Amino acid sequence: MRHFRSILISVYILALALRVGLALVNREANDDHMQVITMIADGEGVPDASQCAECFQPKLFYVVNAAFINVLGIDDPDSRIVAVQLHNLVFVFFILLFLWKYLRHQPFSPGTRLAVFAVLALNPALTGINAQVTNDTLLILWGVLTIHFTDRFLATGSSRAGAWLILFAVLAAVTKGSGLVVAGAAGFAMFIRFAFDAARRKAWLRYGLYLLAAFILVVPFAGGYYQSYVKWGTPFPTGMGISPWKGETSEDREPFRWRPGVVSTGSAFLTFRWGNMVDQPYIGDDPDDYVLHRTSLWSQLYGRALFTRFAQHPPSWQNTDGFVLNTGRAALALGLVPLLLCFAGFFRATGQKLRRLFRLTDYIRSTLWVHMIFVFAFLAFIIMYSRDYPDFSTMKFVFLLPALPAFAHVIANGLDTVKNPLLHRIATWSIVALCVIHVIDAGLLIIQLKG
Repeated sequence: MRHFRSILISVYILALALRVGLALVNREANDDHMQVITMIADGEGVPDASQCAECFQPKLFYVVNAAFINVLGIDDPDSRIVAVQLHNLVFVFFILLFLWKYLRHQPFSPGTRLAVFAVLALNPALTGINAQVTNDTLLILWGVLTIHFTDRFLATGSSRAGAWLILFAVLAAVTKGSGLVVAGAAGFAMFIRFAFDAARRKAWLRYGLYLLAAFILVVPFAGGYYQSYVKWGTPFPTGMGISPWKGETSEDREPFRWRPGVVSTGSAFLTFRWGNMVDQPYIGDDPDDYVLHRTSLWSQLYGRALFTRFAQHPPSWQNTDGFVLNTGRAALALGLVPLLLCFAGFFRATGQKLRRLFRLTDYIRSTLWVHMIFVFAFLAFIIMYSRDYPDFSTMKFVFLLPALPAFAHVIANGLDTVKNPLLHRIATWSIVALCVIHVIDAGLLIIQLKG
């Protein structure tokens, strides 16, 4: 037990240390969220969608961080970036803490919980986004907390867990547009429990109505969705305008030059170009000259999840050195293990549903299904988002990370499905090797940015 705890604490500290190192040397983000914070901090007011590329976003993250740097009295632009990135690490501390708390409550072996926690805590996509000035880390925190307390509430009926669930679901929805998926999935999970559990139907209905009331009264206004709809005719006036599939770009916005991502249903959603990724483990942003796997959604999610340089963005992160790319190739090879475990976990969960088809009420009470609501919700979201905005930049793995505990459950379920001792050891040690590669990847990025 002491050995197990030492490994867990070591992984936790290592994950935080990598993020601290990266936050101290990084000065760029996937998108310029710092501009919004600066405008608010410098007394220019809360900007609307016409004033900058990220100004359409809900303002919670920006207002909090503008207040943070003003309290500290920071005026230097670089120092402001570092301060906000270090502030994000407070959120990271709780993301990792509640990811582990969630896993600890699930019916998996201790070794499985530790392996899954380690591979996700050290994941390069999560590490990278945590050390950037974006609203993603705050949304990931609310997503992790919402899923944890949804699981606890539906498992125990605790009124405290129900209250926390409502609070964090609402906070997710007012932090970023994709936070609406978090709140919607939590509400749908409560509805499922209400529909199939007659014994406590009044309790599930009461808290479901609380969530609905809080959502209606708070989210449209605190998230700025109502104001955007009144002014722009849409609650989501994104920097990319309206998808060409839905109409012309708004006349009030600068036309966006689309760079091929989703070019057809077949190439985007029915392909997985692993060999092409291993051959060239990175992409470019040229509108006309691009590698084949850039138009495959599943390839993009896979590559971006496993290698910090796969997107070659932000610009200061770009690196096509042979050793760095071979690190990415190793991650793409070893990453097949958790991917296959995801499939195994999915089919195991599906099999459980089918076996318990005639005892559905007992299965619903077990809460073993809750994570799948969030998995399907976020997979549906990324498919719809990349279809409606078919620029390749919408194919981001970080958009799935608010459902981190749900995907952790799928991987852990798959690892526990492997009953053969030899195969289980191979899978476990492959995950360990992948963790080592992730640490090397992050370390090389820190050295590059420091130099």
